[in-house]
Order: sequence, then C-alpha cells, then structure tokens
Amino acid sequence: MKNMLLIKRYLILLFIVLQGATATQGCSAENGMQRFQEGTHYSVVPKPRQPEAGGKIAVLEFFSFACPHCYSLEPVMKKWKKAAPSYVEFAMMPAFWNPDFKLLAHAFYTAEVLKVKEKVQKNLFDAIHLQGRRFKTEGALGDFFVEQGVTKGDFDKTFNSFAVKQKVKLADARFRQFGLKGVPGVVVGGKYFTDVRMAGSRETVAEVINFLVRKARKENS
Repeated sequence: MKNMLLIKRYLILLFIVLQGATATQGCSAENGMQRFQEGTHYSVVPKPRQPEAGGKIAVLEFFSFACPHCYSLEPVMKKWKKAAPSYVEFAMMPAFWNPDFKLLAHAFYTAEVLKVKEKVQKNLFDAIHLQGRRFKTEGALGDFFVEQGVTKGDFDKTFNSFAVKQKVKLADARFRQFGLKGVPGVVVGGKYFTDVRMAGSRETVAEVINFLVRKARKENS
C-alpha cells in the first residue's frame, strides 16, 4: 500500500514537471516571436520613404571605407546578402560628414561606374584597415585605382563625373532624410533602422535585418 502511494505521488510530481516544461516552452516560443522590440533593437526613421514598387524591400547599408566598425561588419553583411530572399534589393551607400569621407564616397561610386566595385571595395577596405594606408587626396585614390587595373584616364574622367556626383548627392540626401548620425547603419524598407549597438552584436544585426524585412513585407502586402 505504501509503495502504491509513493508511485502515485511520483506520477503526480512528474505530471506537474511536464506541465511546467510545456508552459515554459510555450512562453519561450512567444518570447521568440517578440524577441526584437522597437526602441531597443530597431527604430523608425524620422522621415520614412514610400515602399518600393513591385513588392521589393530595400535594404540600405550606410558605411564609410574609413570606418573600422564598417570593416568589421563587412563579412556579416556579405554573408547575409548571399542568403537574402529575391524580393530584397540591397545597396550600400557611403556616408560622409568631412572631406576625407566624401573622397571615399566618390571612390565607391567611381568603382561602381567603372564596374570594378567588388574588387575595389574589398581591396580599399583592406588597404585602410590592414595596411594602414590613408587616402586624403584624389591623386592618392587615383594611384590606388591604377593598382587595381584601372587606367589613370578612366579614373580621372569618372571620379568627378556628373554620374558619380549625382550618386554621392543621393547617398547624402538619404543619410540626412533618415536622420542618421553615424555608420555603420542599416535602413530596411525605407522605414526601419538598426545598427550593431541596437542589435547587440555584429552577428545579431543580420537576424534583426531579416526580422525587419519580413515585417516590412507584411506591412506592404
């Protein structure tokens, strides 16, 4: 009789423990859905833009080649971009608030116009942050582009061309419109902003971006 009573008590305790575990799992799932919170992991920009046509979700990464934090984030963003869904339109936009950063913005779009962006982007980042090189003049950047296989003539006619100037102007306008104060930072769907500080780590930035992409897409549908 005593053994039966102990077994009964054991079964009751086991039932309570299992119920508690199930409840905990339910709470964990719910917390997971609410993991990223506005005001903590992301914010709404002061002047949101209208959604992109065709159901596309724009993801804009604001950066500068001179920024060490941007350099550290680069591998994370590169990996994220490869796995991004087809309805995402990703673009990098160079930010600047001093002459040196503006020169590097011109360099970014010069590489884009000359169709050597992938090569120049990696090598210019490495030159600054691994080799300690400084590019404070157009001439210094011209020499660097020649090292990348671009002719001096092509560089000279592109660096201050109308096309490059317009791209630099647009990047600056977006930076100001979104009320950004520094780099790196990512704007999703023309509405939501996040960065490493808000996300909590470089790796978590990619998770927050994915969350915001899904959120923007749901709101736009």
